[in-house]
Amino acid sequence: MSVDMYIAAAQEQGESVTTICQQEQERYQALINALEAFISDNQLQSNTYFNAKLFYEQVLIPLAKAGILLSETVEEACQKFPNQYLATVDSGDLSSSELEAQIQRMKDHILYVQEIQEMVETSDISGVFKSASIWANEQIMDNLMDSKRYLEGKLNMLLDFHQRSPQFFSKIKELEDIVNKGAEQAQNAWAGPSTGFKIPSADNLTWTNDIGSKWAEREERVKQEKLEAEDEYHIQMIEEVTEYDLLLWKNDIGFGEPKFNWILEKNGERVSDDELEAYLNEHSDLIDENLYKEIDEHYIEEKELEAQRQGKTYLTGHKYEDFQKVSIQTGAYLTMFQRSGISSLASLKNPGISRKSAINKNKSKEASVVTKNNGIGSDGKFADPIVEGKYQTYYNLKTRRGETPRSRLKWKEVSEYWRIHSPMARGRKFNETAREAEIYPHHEVHLSNGKRIDSYDPDAGEIISRKSTYLDNISDRDFRTHLAEFENKYKKGTLIRSNQYKEINGQKLHGEYILELPASNLKSEKLTYFKDMAAEYNVTLRFLKE
Repeated sequence: MSVDMYIAAAQEQGESVTTICQQEQERYQALINALEAFISDNQLQSNTYFNAKLFYEQVLIPLAKAGILLSETVEEACQKFPNQYLATVDSGDLSSSELEAQIQRMKDHILYVQEIQEMVETSDISGVFKSASIWANEQIMDNLMDSKRYLEGKLNMLLDFHQRSPQFFSKIKELEDIVNKGAEQAQNAWAGPSTGFKIPSADNLTWTNDIGSKWAEREERVKQEKLEAEDEYHIQMIEEVTEYDLLLWKNDIGFGEPKFNWILEKNGERVSDDELEAYLNEHSDLIDENLYKEIDEHYIEEKELEAQRQGKTYLTGHKYEDFQKVSIQTGAYLTMFQRSGISSLASLKNPGISRKSAINKNKSKEASVVTKNNGIGSDGKFADPIVEGKYQTYYNLKTRRGETPRSRLKWKEVSEYWRIHSPMARGRKFNETAREAEIYPHHEVHLSNGKRIDSYDPDAGEIISRKSTYLDNISDRDFRTHLAEFENKYKKGTLIRSNQYKEINGQKLHGEYILELPASNLKSEKLTYFKDMAAEYNVTLRFLKE
């Protein structure tokens, strides 16, 4: 009997099962919440209520938890099955009978070439032609043997996977038996209005102990996953904010404590990013001093004057037009000439450099001393003050929350992943490419729902989300998630809330949904398949060189 694997069908089935399982888990959790609310209601004091509460607590809640555990186990197994095949066997469909037939054909070809070789070796043909024929046959033989070994390797991996795959589903049977036992007790528990529920004996409730221990393990795992996600979130955000020069302006308005304002700059230009600025404001006292420079109102005045010469404002980025622009520029130049000449011009040309930029100039020289120790000096700290500042900021965040921070080297691994290798890093570079290409007038536009759209062109009527992903490597489920983001996050009619683009602030998103992908995807064999899928969501695929 042939062992066949059709990977696309397996992935589709896995995604379908995942959807069903997640819906089941939501229903089970809703049931648990309702039962726990009933149990905790102290106003319900009669014997009937007490009996029901006891039954719910000892039977129904453990049964619902068992249902969640079973559903999660099925979901995990159905995802693991195709993923393990892709990781250990092949990226395409395989059939053991077809592989065996191909191997047999290779064997037949090898025997045929061997017969020819024997004939050539025993023939009376001339020496040069004979040697050339023998050499050519040997090359053909080597290629056939390589093909045979390749096919045999595929067959062995397929058969080995077939032998191992039942292990992926081994945990399901145990939980299924527990659920069936609990369900049977629940179905037979009602003894009538006068008696209420029959509570099973302790001996018959041993299954709830198993569920209790498994549930505790699950809660600990969920807790650790949540902590891990939060940990990586902070590392990611620290990497994102330090992509810019950070300026801290203590704006003393004369009433109480001064207001702290964070300003992001890139190449001397103010960058508006509500999300990053909100993160900095939330954690102001935890940001290490190596990562920013403090500025005062004089710095702001000079930067505003410089921006006005270009017909815009520094803090908001608003661009003036027509007569207003000329008026603003004229006023800025008059102010410049009214000042004390050269010193004012010098400060105007280079009003300030962030501490981060100044440190960066000496960074490589300091870091080279400790290259052998992953950048850590004899004092146990990173020699590069920027890297050490990032770690100290992360350390401050973790300790304030009462959590254990990673060691410097473990932190560095995760930090470098987010900065260089992560989807976030690739996506950031992809967004920078689009911005530099000046295809669209607005980028990273903030919305009233807290989301941010990658690019927006109100004149052309285009709402653009950008993903640095590759169609040959993405699952249907993940691609559908990208497509669904338009309606879930960037839906037409959503209000724009942008400090960076005052001219569209308060307007509503409108236009066609565009999902922009790397141009290398144009060579994908799945291109038509994913285009059709995008059409289901009224999304158009567009391709841009990375």
